[in-house]
Amino acid sequence: MTSSGNIVKDNYIAGVDLGIRLVGRSNIIQGNTISGDHAIELYGDSNKIIGNLLMGGRGVHALNGRGNEIVYNAIYVTGKVGIYMSEATSDNVIYGNAF
Repeated sequence: MTSSGNIVKDNYIAGVDLGIRLVGRSNIIQGNTISGDHAIELYGDSNKIIGNLLMGGRGVHALNGRGNEIVYNAIYVTGKVGIYMSEATSDNVIYGNAF
C-alpha cells in the first residue's frame, strides 16, 4: 500500500511472502491476522500498527520511518525476529506487544 490516511482492519491474509507493505503516512493497520515471510513491511511515518496477530519470518520489518506506533500486537512463530527496526528508523513507539 503506497498511500496515506487509510485503515486496513479485520482482514485475514495468509500463504504469502509479504502480508502488507506499508509505504505512506498516517495509516492504521488494526485487528488483522497476517502470516507470511514478513507479516508487515514498513516504510513511512506516523503509521499505527495496532492489535494484530502477526506470524512469519518477521512480524514487523521496519526499514524506514519515524513516529510510528507498534502496539498491542501478538507476534508468534516468527523463527527470526518479532519486530525489526533498521538504523534508518527513529522516534518510534513500541509497547504492549506479546511475543
